[in-house]
Amino acid sequence: MCSVALLEDGDLREFYVEEKNVNRITGNIYKGKVVNVLPGLSSAFIDIGLRRNGFLAAADMLEDRTSLVRSGRVPTRLDVKPGDYVLVQAVKEPTDTKGPRLSANLSIPGRYVVFMPTIDFVGVSNKISDDGMRSKLIDLLNKNRPNPTCGLIARTAAKDARESDIVEEIRYFENMYVSLLDKYGKARDVALLSTDGNLIFRTVRDILNSSVDEIVCNSAVVSERLKKYLNENLAQPVKVTLMEDEDVLKKFGVLGEVEKLFKVMNQLKEEGVGIIFVTHFLEQVYAVCDRITVLRNGTLVGEYPIADLPRVKLVAAMMGKDFDDLASIKPEGFDTQKDAPMQIEARGLSHKGTIKPFDLDIHKGEVIGLTGLLGSGRSELARSIYGADKAQTGTLKVGGKEAKINQPLDAMNLGMGLLPDDRKAEGIIGDLSVRENIILAMQAKRGMFRQLSRAKQEEIADEYIKLLQIKTASRE
Repeated sequence: MCSVALLEDGDLREFYVEEKNVNRITGNIYKGKVVNVLPGLSSAFIDIGLRRNGFLAAADMLEDRTSLVRSGRVPTRLDVKPGDYVLVQAVKEPTDTKGPRLSANLSIPGRYVVFMPTIDFVGVSNKISDDGMRSKLIDLLNKNRPNPTCGLIARTAAKDARESDIVEEIRYFENMYVSLLDKYGKARDVALLSTDGNLIFRTVRDILNSSVDEIVCNSAVVSERLKKYLNENLAQPVKVTLMEDEDVLKKFGVLGEVEKLFKVMNQLKEEGVGIIFVTHFLEQVYAVCDRITVLRNGTLVGEYPIADLPRVKLVAAMMGKDFDDLASIKPEGFDTQKDAPMQIEARGLSHKGTIKPFDLDIHKGEVIGLTGLLGSGRSELARSIYGADKAQTGTLKVGGKEAKINQPLDAMNLGMGLLPDDRKAEGIIGDLSVRENIILAMQAKRGMFRQLSRAKQEEIADEYIKLLQIKTASRE
């Protein structure tokens, strides 16, 4: 889970939460390759390196869109052919059956303006209704346009911004586009040139201005990336403070501010006001809600009053498990493995830039839980043991014997497996079928000269699809 809070004079103004493994591509910019052209639909399919090709329509290839639309000279065909490379941006997420929607008209949002390098248009957000302010912003944008063929739109936040902040953002976009074209020219094939980033970097892009005094972060990796980003893109970079291993939200009283929000929500509820509240935290559901409706695999499981649904019963309903199975779980601190043989002994393992030296003991049959905020080292600890990030210091014993794990294959040969937290990005290969992904590790252990037969692959795939309850229309 990734969280970002904006505080002003110690008071919480904005608070955002996002799952760590959310894989958004909207806003990403690619060097794409035309796969085929559909003249009848005035469109083309573009390979941008994903499992499904993106869809590009003729209307999204306009380089001088505003003038052409006004004159009625809208292109009816694409001036591209298979094998051509194009600079495109993802404007709609892919689905299970369709690839992403693409546009050749780049639109790059900032805090104060939206930059459109291929569209000659200057405008102001419709939410700014004051005519004087609209005229002032249009004059400012026209005066500072990098060139006559590009476009700028003033966002709502621009009406309260300093002119210097707006101009600085425009200059940032100008430099960014030059860098983007340079990457496009140097890329030999299909490539991701720019990403819209995760929650942290999107928030910094949209919120950061000269009134921000400091950014506090509890991840060394994210802290270094932020410093680099700010040094490259701001004339006067903001101070970035690292508070590693700290609960930053608690330290700055953010969670207390959330409690204040709950108090207001409960007051409104008593006054008969209906509230739609979106949260990622179960405790918050119990704090403010009256009823819980559980859906699983698209099917209604049930609707329950909060008072009649203990947390363990809620988890049982969400997982589709019997309550008795979960109720049999021993209380915290119950130790049945202290006399079991040691399975893993890690001493002083570390990997520069990701995790400091740590010790860890795991007994046979024992389950160890790791908890912490984004960047605290949970995933990095597992990756260093498994060899996904080669440990640079320390020793490791597996089953009482000294082990040298330089790569994941070494760990696999010792009977280990790794389930990454972002399984979509790191746990599967998107271009392969379910069958191929299931047998991949097995085939890697056997070697390329001992290929599993197709019949054996299908047998193994069917067994694991049933065993792991994989929801799929076909193994292929």
